[in-house]
Amino acid sequence: MYTGNMDDICPQSVHIELRVRDLDASVAFYSQVFGVEPEYREGASYALFSLQGLDLLLLTGEVSITRFGFKLADEQALGPLVEALSQQGLETVRRQFYHPALKMNEVAVNLTDPDGHRCSFYCLVGEQADP
Repeated sequence: MYTGNMDDICPQSVHIELRVRDLDASVAFYSQVFGVEPEYREGASYALFSLQGLDLLLLTGEVSITRFGFKLADEQALGPLVEALSQQGLETVRRQFYHPALKMNEVAVNLTDPDGHRCSFYCLVGEQADP
C-alpha cells in the first residue's frame, strides 16, 4: 500500500482496457466517438487510442461488459456532443437522475459500443434540495 502523498504521484493519463470480439468494429466505433484513429494498431490483436489523458486499449478476447465515463465541466457541453455523435450515426441515450448523497443531479449521455460496453459523458448539475 502506498503511504506517501497522492499529490506527489501526478498521473499523466488513465488507462482503460476493453476486451472486444471484433476489433475492426470497435475501432470504427471509437474512431467515430473520439474523432481520431488509434495511435497504434497491431493487426487483429489490439488497438490503442491516446487522447487528453486517456489511453483506451482495445484487445481482442473474451468480453466482460464494462461501463466507463468522462466527466464534463457543465451540461452545456452535452448538446454539441449529442449533435456530433448523431451526425456520425451513433445512437445516444440521455439520462438524468438525482444523487441523494451529493445533493446533485447527474446528466449523462450514454452510448453502447458493438460489444455492449457503455461509454458515458456526464456532468453534475447544481445543488438541489431532496426531491
